[in-house]
Amino acid sequence: MNLPPRLLLGIVLVVLGIASAHPASPIVVTRATLWTETGLEQDRELIAEGGLITAVGSSGSLRRPNDARVIDAKGDTLLPGLIDAHVHLVSGVRLPESFDSNARARVAAKQLLRSGVTSGRVHLWDLPTATAFARDVSSGAVVSPRLQFGGPALFGGRAGWDSELGNVWGVKGVDDALAKVRRLHEAGMQWVTLHDLRRFDEKELDAIVAESRRLGLRVAAAGDVLEDIAIATRIGAESIEYLERSDSLRYPDDVIAKLRDRGTRLFMVPAIGFPHRFAAYRQGRMTVDDPRLTEFMPQDVAAFAMNALLEDRTREIRYAPTWNEIPPALPAKFQQLHAAGLQIVTGTDCGSPVHVQADAIWQELETWRRLGISPFEIVRAATALNARLLDDPRAGQLKLDSRADFILYRGSIDRGTLDVERVRTVVKEGELYVRDGLWITAR
Repeated sequence: MNLPPRLLLGIVLVVLGIASAHPASPIVVTRATLWTETGLEQDRELIAEGGLITAVGSSGSLRRPNDARVIDAKGDTLLPGLIDAHVHLVSGVRLPESFDSNARARVAAKQLLRSGVTSGRVHLWDLPTATAFARDVSSGAVVSPRLQFGGPALFGGRAGWDSELGNVWGVKGVDDALAKVRRLHEAGMQWVTLHDLRRFDEKELDAIVAESRRLGLRVAAAGDVLEDIAIATRIGAESIEYLERSDSLRYPDDVIAKLRDRGTRLFMVPAIGFPHRFAAYRQGRMTVDDPRLTEFMPQDVAAFAMNALLEDRTREIRYAPTWNEIPPALPAKFQQLHAAGLQIVTGTDCGSPVHVQADAIWQELETWRRLGISPFEIVRAATALNARLLDDPRAGQLKLDSRADFILYRGSIDRGTLDVERVRTVVKEGELYVRDGLWITAR
């Protein structure tokens, strides 16, 4: 009997979920400053067991399991696990061809988790690699954040882009558009990602959206062109990716009004950290010999990567921006979206040139801080608000029956730069991966 890939993947997830429902001994974090959506709570204690948070209270007031591992926060900040809504599981640095796409994805996923990202959404991935990776994560062969997948993106006006191994597809009319959406669904993808919306035939686009809705797939749309933003709002996309790339310092008022009209049904994913990081790289302000950037790579691959980062600083890089300084329009538009009260969440575009997964989320958060966003809003965008985008009500918060995803962050989020070096502990689904700043699992 031949079962469809989506059903096979679902069976694997169920079986493994039963087999590993209690994969780790309980964890107690005590004397923590607990982040919540209503503010910081001092001297708190949290118990994680069976992948969920089972108790939260004052330090010393809870009945601790006998076999619990106790982590003394010493007043440091306990944050929900971070969520990256725009991930590429490819390398942001040139690597030897012998280090294949599967190996690169495994390194990228571990680096994300190491940095405190416990959930994410993957963009632009070919179906064979995406489905194989999802199976490996489910089997426990790969360590990774909990991920949702978009598979190959659908591009308007690119009928010839039709490779089975491609991470981008075009469509050849309504029937082909419907067939490709169904392939994404059958492969277990959760999202349909649309680029160059203005170049789709209107019937193609409407068919893609209608079939996505019928199958329970959600829609993300690129918003780097004004016309595409208007179309994205019309079709009801759940998220709009990127900032509009023209030289204008502001979005037109009518565009902002259309975005506002979507209310809580729309999330903006500007990925503002990447252009700032790339500019720093071109200008020589990015540290390229940090061992964290090549962590989990074999020694020879890490040496190759370090050398590539040094060599490529002044070279043309494929898919990279052509500028060396941040266009003023990008931070200005980011601040305009924030001032308009829109729902902005953190997505890094990690895997883009030099944007290595090891610290991409913290580059994003720190860029927000430098652009005037309060640390409290930043954390909310990276946790509770992003969990709503992913429709995962148990993620992004630290309360009873929430997922046991959290990070212990040295000091206060209100003081100093937002930096990966301040991550003391990372726990995902009750399993401890980072303790005292060190990766401790053998996987």
